[in-house]
Parts: sequence; C-alpha cells; structure tokens
Amino acid sequence: MADVYQVLAVFQQYTLLDEQGAANALPLCSLALGELTARLRPGANPQDPRLIHAAAALAVYKWKLREQAGEGETTYLKAGDMVVRRQGDALQHIRQLKDEAMLCVQPLLEDEQFLFRCVEV
Repeated sequence: MADVYQVLAVFQQYTLLDEQGAANALPLCSLALGELTARLRPGANPQDPRLIHAAAALAVYKWKLREQAGEGETTYLKAGDMVVRRQGDALQHIRQLKDEAMLCVQPLLEDEQFLFRCVEV
C-alpha cells in the first residue's frame, strides 16, 4: 500500500506549506489515501505513483474546502498603500487539479457509477 507520508510530501508540494502546516494535514492525507485504496481494483498496484498524486490532490481539495468554508467569494485587505485581493477562484483551480488526478488514477479504481435498468423489447 502507498505510504501516507508519500501523499503528505506531494500535498506539501501542492500547497507550499511548511513542515508544521503540512504535518497538520496528515489525517486528511490518510483519509484521502484510504478512500482511494478502498476503491482499488483487484490486482491494481497500490504503490502506483498515480494513486499517491490522486490522494494528495484529493486531500488538497478537501483542505481548501475547509479553509474556504467561512470565507466569502473575495477577500480584500488594505494596509496603507498595500492592497491585497484574493478571488474565490482558487478552489476552481484546485478542483481541476483533483479532477485531472482522478482521471489519471481511474484505471486503477473500481467503477462505482453503473445504472442498470430493465429494457422491455
């Protein structure tokens, strides 16, 4: 099985957090890795780098969701001549990162979205 510390290292690269900040995300990385590992197809390699990157991207997405839960769409701060504006589109970029990582790891995962219907002839 992939190591949660490998996922944490990739998480840290995505978020540019320091060691302490990234260490606080260890449970989130463990949860994301567990979610994906539980969906592995039989015979899939649990050490596949795509799994590690997808788990890290999923953890970053969940981390960003938590971070923005109390924030509005735009944050504005003015101190003297300095103005800082942060738009709410950061989550959109992280969602795209997660979606791309999940597409890459999809061949390793079991299909979960089947719909069976009765067809009358």
